[in-house]
Order: sequence, then C-alpha cells, then structure tokens
Amino acid sequence: MIIGLTGGIASGKTLCSDWFAARSVTVIDADIIAREVVASGSPLLQELADVFGRDILTADGDLNRGVLRVRAFVNDAARNRLNAIMQPAIHSRLLQQLQAAPPKPYRLLSAPLLLENELDVLCDLVLVVDVSAATQLSRGSQRDRQRRDAIAAIIAAQISREERLRRANFIVNNESGIPATYRQLAALHQRFLGWVQQHDS
Repeated sequence: MIIGLTGGIASGKTLCSDWFAARSVTVIDADIIAREVVASGSPLLQELADVFGRDILTADGDLNRGVLRVRAFVNDAARNRLNAIMQPAIHSRLLQQLQAAPPKPYRLLSAPLLLENELDVLCDLVLVVDVSAATQLSRGSQRDRQRRDAIAAIIAAQISREERLRRANFIVNNESGIPATYRQLAALHQRFLGWVQQHDS
C-alpha cells in the first residue's frame, strides 16, 4: 500500500513524515529528492543558474533556495520553467525509489505537489496535512526567513486549500500543537496497518 502525503507550504509535512519513518514506514520524500538532483556541480543546478541567474548559487556553489523561490515564483512563466527543469528528474528518481522500497508495512510518498503533478495516481490513499493560510504565512516566514509576500506567492501558486481537502482521503489538522498531531497520526497508522493485514490475510 502506498499512502500519498501532501499539504501546502509550512503545513507540517516533514513533521508527519518523520513520525511515520520512526515507525519503520518507508518514506519516499520528493523534497529530499529535489535537493539531491540539484546537488553542487550537478547538470540540473547549472541549468537552473543559466535560466534564473548565477546569484541563485551560494559562494560555495550550492543552491540558494530562498533566492530561487523568489525568482521562480514571480510569475507563472518562471514557475512553469522551473517545473519543466526539475519535475522530470524528480519524478524519475521518485519512481526508482518507490520500486526499490520494501512494501511492508506500507510506503509513504511525501510530496508538496502530489496533487498538482498528479502523483496521487501512484497512491492508494491521500493524506493531507492541513493548516490555515495564516498559519502557513506565519510558520513559513519564520522557518524560511522569507518575507510574507514571498510565502503568499507560493501559497497562491499551489492548489487551493479547498481543492486539496476535497481530494483527500484523510486529513490531519496540524493547528493544535505537536502532541495533537501525533495522536491523529497514531490513529491513522493503526488503520493503515489494519488494512494491510486484511489485504494479506
């Protein structure tokens, strides 16, 4: 069984995926893959620098994600160009990791653009981590040290909260603190394990 995990920026996807990973669930994380494919010296990183400017690189030659975000989310054309460069490489490596991952107890595919990039077709169920836009702005600006208008531009570019929730099989509310979120995850984990056991019996 493959569970798709998604949510808007700064919703708490990593908090949730780390919880599942600590319980021996294999996590395939599109954010980690996205960092790997643009490692220092990689052809993709060079292509990004050619398109978006050399100042998206740090002094050490690594990707400055904050600068790239501002540059790429300035308009639809720039964002589409970024996706055209990044998504094929991410998708290819993601499929490789899914196929290689042990299927037990189940696999978790964590991707911020799970629905936008139609990765949900690879999943049996979709789990959405949900917070309000106000919480996204507050957490995102504190976590990433970016201006609130830059975070707002990313929120606007992603699928709407309403559409994300409509397409979810399960929703985790991450507004009420970590203990409350963990309790929701624990209940879902038991349900997922139960379904796997029923399928195997």
